[in-house]
Amino acid sequence: MRDLARSIAALLLVAACSPDAEVARDCSGASPLGKADYARLVNETFAANVGYPREAMEQRLEGKGMLMVAVEADGEISSLTLSERTGHQLLDAAILSMPLGMGALPPPPCAFETVPVEFAVPIMFRLSGPVIF
Repeated sequence: MRDLARSIAALLLVAACSPDAEVARDCSGASPLGKADYARLVNETFAANVGYPREAMEQRLEGKGMLMVAVEADGEISSLTLSERTGHQLLDAAILSMPLGMGALPPPPCAFETVPVEFAVPIMFRLSGPVIF
């Protein structure tokens, strides 16, 4: 009986460590928001952290860029990619530096079955102020 219990325990351990084994996502700290509301929260968080570079304002530079953001299960931003450039190096650099002081986002809701969750965040710089759609 003891050998049978050890064999079952060993099989369970192998199954849990197998790269093909499905692991349920721990949703204990996940946001209760739905997918659309969470995407809006991500956009609003970035909107609150956009800074129009003084030098770009002085040069009267404007442009629109697209930031691809990957968010892990704990809310940490794991990757940033500028998928669409603004046409101005100063504005592109401002977009990529936004998350530096932001910290983590709230964990994505369990409605997203897999992580990281990717979002496209459009950012427009215009002299009346930066805009996120």
